[in-house]
Amino acid sequence: MIGVPDINDKSIILATQAADIRADNGKIVGAFVVNGKPMSWGLSKQGYCGIIGDTIAIGVAENSPLFEKATEVNGHFFRQYPLVRDGIIYIDNAPKGKAIRKALCDRNGEIMVIMTTTEESFHDFAQALADMYVSNAIYLVGSNSYGYFRDKYDHLAKIYEKHRGGQKYENFIVWRRQQ
Repeated sequence: MIGVPDINDKSIILATQAADIRADNGKIVGAFVVNGKPMSWGLSKQGYCGIIGDTIAIGVAENSPLFEKATEVNGHFFRQYPLVRDGIIYIDNAPKGKAIRKALCDRNGEIMVIMTTTEESFHDFAQALADMYVSNAIYLVGSNSYGYFRDKYDHLAKIYEKHRGGQKYENFIVWRRQQ
């Protein structure tokens, strides 16, 4: 979604920033489609997430038919750094230093977000994901990016307390309770 999710919306169980925002112009980095509407174009990163109906696909490719498919069927699509491809570390651009890391992962068809509780290097995080038998993983904006989740007891936990806000194209991947 574009915009900040409502923290008081109890149907949301996870909200975390998905695609990077350019510092120079405030636009989304790489291809991005929300509800079938292209918001950004380009291949800056080879990792991708396509959400078509109830199906989420995570992968690594220069070209993915899921971008076009998302525009045809009111789906969603975004690009991010790849971390794991077919169970093997696949890093095409490793940010320097250590930070809190988050990834959107596919492990044997189960889609999940994995986040560190300590600052880790990009390589060490990718290695840990591969060691956990993640088949495909792409990076989600980490470090001090705003987000939150609710545990099984409905307790709210903020991933990062401070919210930057005010960016026109601030975007999030959101999990909602099944109805």
